[in-house]
Amino acid sequence: MTTSAGGAAGADRVRDPDTVARLAESALRQGQYNEALRHVATLPADALLPAELAWRLGRVLHQRGEFEGAESLYERAAADAGDAGADQAQLLAGRSAARWARGDRTLARSLADEAVRAAEQSRDDAALAAAYLAQALAAFSEGDRAANEHAYARAFAAAERAGDMGLQLRIRSNVGSRLVEEGRLREAVDALTEAIRLGEGAPQQTLLALALHNRAEAWLGLSDLNAARDDADRALTLWQREGSPLAAFGLLLIARVHLTRGSAWQATATYREAVAMAEPDGNAQVVAQAWAGLARTCYADDPGEAARYAELSLTLPSAAGPVTGELAAGWVALCSGDTVSAAQYAADVRSEAGRRRDPAGLAEAMELAALAAYRGDSATTPGRPAARRAAGLVEAAAVWADTGNEVALATNALLRARHAGDRLSEDVAWQRLHRLGVCDDVWHIAGPLAAIGPPPVPEVAVQALGHLAVLLSGTPVPRPDGSRVRPVSSSRCWRVSWEDPSPGPRSPPCCGRRHLRRWPTAACRC
Repeated sequence: MTTSAGGAAGADRVRDPDTVARLAESALRQGQYNEALRHVATLPADALLPAELAWRLGRVLHQRGEFEGAESLYERAAADAGDAGADQAQLLAGRSAARWARGDRTLARSLADEAVRAAEQSRDDAALAAAYLAQALAAFSEGDRAANEHAYARAFAAAERAGDMGLQLRIRSNVGSRLVEEGRLREAVDALTEAIRLGEGAPQQTLLALALHNRAEAWLGLSDLNAARDDADRALTLWQREGSPLAAFGLLLIARVHLTRGSAWQATATYREAVAMAEPDGNAQVVAQAWAGLARTCYADDPGEAARYAELSLTLPSAAGPVTGELAAGWVALCSGDTVSAAQYAADVRSEAGRRRDPAGLAEAMELAALAAYRGDSATTPGRPAARRAAGLVEAAAVWADTGNEVALATNALLRARHAGDRLSEDVAWQRLHRLGVCDDVWHIAGPLAAIGPPPVPEVAVQALGHLAVLLSGTPVPRPDGSRVRPVSSSRCWRVSWEDPSPGPRSPPCCGRRHLRRWPTAACRC
């Protein structure tokens, strides 16, 4: 500790650029990244830096999520690296990745292509790995999955030849993220578990945090909400420990876990925190997705604010594309009764998600289209329109089953049961959602369940579960002494409604007990 402090003090006294550069390079070689950055900070902001020092320190800042600072370092070395060598390729690749992170797809592509030309001319494997990585990011923004996969394969091979463990870990994490987006979730978990194993010994813990974050996304897609929260919390802790603005990504994922659980207030608070952290650094990817999330969570309390957030999410360019924002806008529109806009958003997302190999986006778009058609057809007459709606929901269910998303699959089962008027199957689907960790507030989040609304509660229900209980609109009626009866387990259950006073036949058992459904319109909820 004394040596480190002394070095920093010496750097404060010595302003000669060459001396400071040598001190920073020495600290960088020893893995003392903060020390190296402190040395450079003693120079004037416009002082030129050696090219290798500039791109190496720029990469450190980029991996921390400090994209503006990284770009500043790259620019300070531009005049110093005037040739088309390896250092120039690294600088161009770094600038491209920083532009990509800030949502500038056009410049990111241009710089990536320049980086590849310079790297191929230099024949330096480390430069080739960085350049191909930049190309992969640009292809991802453009929705070109084939080019993205090809560039990552070339980048990883070059990083292995160069022995660059940092780039190998970064590429593994990014490839794992791509597998998540393509719905190959089990494969993603395996790939990211290997990346995490490598990251445990990495000098920069931000790379380990990235791998943990991406695996949390895979767990979320597989509906393992507890595992997703554990990995997301650990990633957030690592990013915060490093003082990294990428902690905003951790907050964003935690908000998505809350959203999936149906915890609207917790999701809203966490989304707002993510926006507050990401906006100062221009992290368009986080801000756009957080605004889309807020559009869905704010709908129940303020539909106007939800619509404003949905519009904002579509106006901000994001490296991840428009699917998340368009789905949020579509659900808000549908829940607000605008079936025409909802159907148009569904059509746009189907096209974009198909191009991006995004099965989750595609399945959700099919559900949005089916429910928009359902609400738009107020007569709900039998025939081709109803059959077409049902086919869309069935096809979406097949996609969810392929990806292994149990929450989405149970939600889809509930939608199909409601469409078919099968209250028993609807109850079973809702109980399944409860077992997966979804709470009642999910009915108030702009999405498929809010679009159809909760099932109607019978005006009057009588339960004989150990003690007689009478419920009015779901609320137990007090006994004469003022207390309420809490139903307990018993062998029979009766449910009544004012809709049809004639007794109906015995219904099939739904929970192992014997049931007598007195009125056909009232489903048993034991």
